[in-house]
Amino acid sequence: MNETKKPKIGIGYTTYKRDDLLQECLDNLRLNTTSDYKLHIARDTDDDRRGIALRKNECLHHLQDCDYIFLFDDDCYPIKKGWEVFVIDAHIKSGEHHFAYMVDSIHTAKNYYFCGNKTIKSFVTGGGVFLSLTKECLKKV
Repeated sequence: MNETKKPKIGIGYTTYKRDDLLQECLDNLRLNTTSDYKLHIARDTDDDRRGIALRKNECLHHLQDCDYIFLFDDDCYPIKKGWEVFVIDAHIKSGEHHFAYMVDSIHTAKNYYFCGNKTIKSFVTGGGVFLSLTKECLKKV
């Protein structure tokens, strides 16, 4: 009998002085995540304010043994049960190893690239309220 191994999921939250928002995020995460997951919370502090990029890298370091890594800011959380399965299925169907949630009304699209039947957007400004990537992507980068 060949059993399919469940992917290991890692979730990282970055935060700075917003414990109330973080708690709301964690509550919604528990409510809407259907898979087991490893959690890492990276806190920026007044003593060490090196910023969000360093904290996201901290999450990546602690979650590098996971097959799928999801990074959230402390004001973002999933609202649909099974959200992580949807993203994993999108990876499997598309072959894409990295996704970023960007809202067109906030972030201006700069270019559109067409790869076969897929459209990939690049944006004028960066963002990253919600990012996902695979272990394979992290290893290559």
